Amino acid sequence: MRTAWMSDDAHITLRTIRNFLAGVGLRWNLVERVQSYTHPLWLFVLSPLHWLTGEYYLTVLFPSVAFSLMAGFLIGFA
Repeated sequence: MRTAWMSDDAHITLRTIRNFLAGVGLRWNLVERVQSYTHPLWLFVLSPLHWLTGEYYLTVLFPSVAFSLMAGFLIGFA
């Protein structure tokens, strides 16, 4: 958690989420209808979380850690 960082792809997703929640659609630029995100499931997981919190960094960090812990648990005990 102390050394967590986000790649440029995460920032592209966050801008797309910002535009989506503003009501202009799932797009990077407002005038272009281009799919800029590379992971639709993750985008739709983060969208309601960002809508609830209004914050970007921790909204990405906490679900990432939670899903990583769940995957580790499933691999270790399943």
